[in-house]
Amino acid sequence: MRTLKDWLAAAPRERARLPGLERLAALETELAAQRTQLLAREEEAAAQCRNLVDEEVAAARQRWVQAEAEELAALIQHQMTVLEERLAAAVEAVLTPFLDSEVRGRAVADFAALLRRHLADGGALTVTGPGDLLDGLRAALGEAAAMVTFVEGPGADLSAQAGSTRFASAVQEWRDRLAGGAA
Repeated sequence: MRTLKDWLAAAPRERARLPGLERLAALETELAAQRTQLLAREEEAAAQCRNLVDEEVAAARQRWVQAEAEELAALIQHQMTVLEERLAAAVEAVLTPFLDSEVRGRAVADFAALLRRHLADGGALTVTGPGDLLDGLRAALGEAAAMVTFVEGPGADLSAQAGSTRFASAVQEWRDRLAGGAA
């Protein structure tokens, strides 16, 4: 396509006949410059729009990241609590038989020492408690067990009656303490 400049360059004699052609060529040049300026402004406006959109996307992403981080932190904290509870229950289940046996052993030994002191003074005793603790006590008392009457009864503790005096082991108290410490 031929422009006005092309026509003017090709036909100098026609230019003389048409004085408005030069004015038209100047306008065409001015319009081309304005068009270039408008295109530059349009590109600048488009760049500003892209920057605004990028900023909005970045802000939205930051809000999303914050919300997700809080939700994940809460979920992780909850799962850690669940894991802690499960581990505590598993450890308790594994250790309880050993601790129970240790507590029973200590209680029986302490109770046997107390009864030996009483028997040394020549008193007669009746001991009541669960069968396994009575068996342990018989073994711990040795020959002194012959002076004791053993009666199987309910509960976790051993109790001994010597006249008006009553002795009791603390097995249940120790179990309660251990259960309270594990909780």
